Amino acid sequence: MLSNIVKGSHFLEALQYTKGKKQSQVLVKKVDGRTVKQQVNSFEQVWDLRRRVQRPMFHVSLSLHHDDVVDAVTWRKIIRRYLREMGYKNCPYIAIRHSDRLHDHVHIIASRITHAGELVRDSWDFLKSQNVLRRIEADFELTPCPSSSECYERPPKIWEIQKNQQELRRWMQNTVRETAIQSANLPELVANLAQKQINVRFTPQGLRYEWRIDTYWDENGNAQPTSYTGSTLGKVFTEYGLKRYLLSHPSDSELLSATLFRAEDTVLSPWLTPDKAKRLYYQYSAQADNLSQTAQIAAQDGWNWDAIRFMLSQSQWFAYIKKKLGRDLALKALNVAISLGTDYTDPGMDYEKNYVQKAFANHGYRSYLRSIGLSITTATTVIETPTITELLLQQKTNYKEENIIPQSDEQPIIPNPQHQPQRSTISQPDNDYYFGLG
Repeated sequence: MLSNIVKGSHFLEALQYTKGKKQSQVLVKKVDGRTVKQQVNSFEQVWDLRRRVQRPMFHVSLSLHHDDVVDAVTWRKIIRRYLREMGYKNCPYIAIRHSDRLHDHVHIIASRITHAGELVRDSWDFLKSQNVLRRIEADFELTPCPSSSECYERPPKIWEIQKNQQELRRWMQNTVRETAIQSANLPELVANLAQKQINVRFTPQGLRYEWRIDTYWDENGNAQPTSYTGSTLGKVFTEYGLKRYLLSHPSDSELLSATLFRAEDTVLSPWLTPDKAKRLYYQYSAQADNLSQTAQIAAQDGWNWDAIRFMLSQSQWFAYIKKKLGRDLALKALNVAISLGTDYTDPGMDYEKNYVQKAFANHGYRSYLRSIGLSITTATTVIETPTITELLLQQKTNYKEENIIPQSDEQPIIPNPQHQPQRSTISQPDNDYYFGLG
């Protein structure tokens, strides 16, 4: 199953869309009223209990694999199970089934505010939804549908299948993948693809692949080449994905399939609440010297990659690095810590390690590499020369590193107290200095 989550405040538009379809069926509801107007009023009455919430609506679509067929009774069980595990059991909601696509799917519109006026926490809910659906697939014997974060390549879209253009997408993916594996760096890849009539353009939205042979006519009557953005083809075809997964990585090529789960992780861990994840983090970190050892202890207890990353994200180390270097780099560092401390593997992790080492060193945070179990020495693996877009990005992100005093590798950098994240009321281990914040 796949989920697509949208949060907002427009209950009226969402209900008009979902109930306005010709082939729509209300499967289950926990909201007053029969008409759209009455149901909107019911949602807004609950919203009045916590009016300061700006996005009170949780709208998710759950889609089955196109080979799966379930009846209405099974759908109701799935919907109630999903809402319960996502924390919306005591909230007003309505679930509407649509049959206008090749795949069976339902839309669930729920209030993020309970009847008691409590707010459902939505941190990491996209990742939480993926974990919940993996367990639902196993319990209801449904065909597994890995999410976009678990896929290296994106499958054809519905309109491509309807117009018989899915083979063009697969040809582009196969051509770029095979060419990248045989290329040493990005400039060489661009030159090799040009010989195959594929132009690579660098745009503000990322890489774009244009096939010069096939064209279409735009609204102005001009011939335009058939093109795909890197993110449209899959995460391995973006500039970062090419360097991590494909360029000069022939040994990883067999793992790059849209049907494979990331890290071959078959463990189905229950999703953690933030409070429980924080308690487990402090429990495991009390026995560890760094985040990678914390991940190792958590893996021995049966937690999977996603659950361990959620635990590590409760650390003050993660909060500080996220504030200083950004969330993306902080999450990459957690992935490196997990790979160092567990048996979980992921293609391109060697590049990920060197990427994190180089980024931390460039920003003056090399001493913080100890906290994830990495050496603070300079990375030995060569990372390709920055492209034009990377150089422009570096110019935009250059900033004055205030309150950062250059220190030797032997002396860890201590953050300014006024910028230090507020400590949790939960008791912390005595060895918290290992994580750079002692």
